[in-house]
Amino acid sequence: MKSLPIGLQTFSDLITGDFVYVDKTDKIYKIIKKKSVYFLARPRRFGKSLLISTLQSIFEGKRELFKGLAINRLDYDWKIRPVIKLSFLSILHENPEQFKASLIAALKEKFADYNLVPDQLDHPALLLANLVKKLYAVHGSVVILVDEYDKPIIDHLDDIVIAEAMRKMLRDFYQIIKDLDPYLYFVFITGVSKFTQTSIFSGMNNLHDITVTEEAATLCGYTKAEIEFNFIPHLEAFATKHGKSSFEVVELLEKWYDGYSFEWGCDKIFNPFSVLSALQDKKISNYWMKTGAPNFLATMFKDENPYPQIDPGLRVTSDSLVIVDLRKLSFVPILVQTGYLTIVGEDSDGYLLGFPNQEVSRSYTHWSLVGSLNKKSTDIISLGITLRQALKELNFDLYFQHLIPMFASIPHDIQVGDREKYYQSIIYLLCSLVGIDMGVELSTNVGIIDAVIKTDDYIIIFEYKLRDTAQAALNQIEDKKYYERFLTSGKKIILVGVEFSMHERNIIKWLVSKRDQFYNDY
Repeated sequence: MKSLPIGLQTFSDLITGDFVYVDKTDKIYKIIKKKSVYFLARPRRFGKSLLISTLQSIFEGKRELFKGLAINRLDYDWKIRPVIKLSFLSILHENPEQFKASLIAALKEKFADYNLVPDQLDHPALLLANLVKKLYAVHGSVVILVDEYDKPIIDHLDDIVIAEAMRKMLRDFYQIIKDLDPYLYFVFITGVSKFTQTSIFSGMNNLHDITVTEEAATLCGYTKAEIEFNFIPHLEAFATKHGKSSFEVVELLEKWYDGYSFEWGCDKIFNPFSVLSALQDKKISNYWMKTGAPNFLATMFKDENPYPQIDPGLRVTSDSLVIVDLRKLSFVPILVQTGYLTIVGEDSDGYLLGFPNQEVSRSYTHWSLVGSLNKKSTDIISLGITLRQALKELNFDLYFQHLIPMFASIPHDIQVGDREKYYQSIIYLLCSLVGIDMGVELSTNVGIIDAVIKTDDYIIIFEYKLRDTAQAALNQIEDKKYYERFLTSGKKIILVGVEFSMHERNIIKWLVSKRDQFYNDY
């Protein structure tokens, strides 16, 4: 059984180390034969670095690495070409001065790789031009590969002054690529974010953006068919451990890690890092969340007081998915570019957006709570687990007694104290984070139920009151017979009235009741 390439970003190491490689070279071939200047944005952990490394091996003529792969059966010429590969993952960028010095040092290393001597230049863009022209004079047309082009900006979106300085430096750097067109054979630039072309790639009217296109829809990540074909032994091992079939394992992976769409109508994509991690551990977990979230994203969650809601059927145009102004970041394009939202449909008005899968939905819930409640990640998870256990034991005193200190610790400037939905939403997010099946604002023929939790044996109906008592909340459930829609569920029904105080900004009382005709042993 071949090993799983978790964290591997170098194509040659993956091939020579006998790791599983999902062959994308037929798609790569279709792109490189056009000899264009390409740009591709994809979320983190989606294999962009491996794609860049694969392109490098192709252009360096390392055909022996591609034995048995699609491109080796096609009419590619395998000519060795000079390659300038820059990864902004490894270029220091704590401040503009450090970034400039580190980028210059990285470019000078490329000169040394080809036994060339740079001219006396202290500007990264001019040094890049100098390198390209010298390489062209000796070796012919040059290939430029840039990985994570936007990292110096993304890492500073919580400090707009530094981010803007980085943007200006990168704009100058990338702008010179257009002037180098006569010396270039191929250019490929990847990153997480997609800024307006005038913001970063000013003047590069030859840039071919393939972020949302059919030709690149499955270039990064795995399709369902690729998983079923390439990971058979690992699927079987997972299935054996849990007493399932391989088909059931794929269904589980699909629920948790599939659903990304980079062009509507094309195959959906699984998050490759999460799939590999799940197959390695032989268990389902939120692997994507464990890799962390960008600092600026947690800041944006905090600023979206109390938390950013994603409405079903959210529609956007393609133009609205780019970042226009660093000083006025729009939340939806940020969520799309970081992988929290994806295309789930398309109509005449544009794209429909939604969460791609359960892993992302829970990650979104987690980081929104960390930001909006100003809590540590571990505290949020611990509280959610405690709430789940309390509900499992039907211990409502424990359940609410743990919610009270959580609400009490929320800073005054974050909390929205005069809105009942605020409290309802925070409780819903905490419950959904740990897999508690809670529905909110469920319609009946006589009103709307604030919240319902379903367990294997119980239906728990909640009514929240901000300007009235817990008894009034309980009476409303009874008077409007909210329980009637669940009478055929075969489950016991519990009614819970909850009272919030505008003055204390917290839960102050709760009452629990039951429908006696359905309870003989509660």
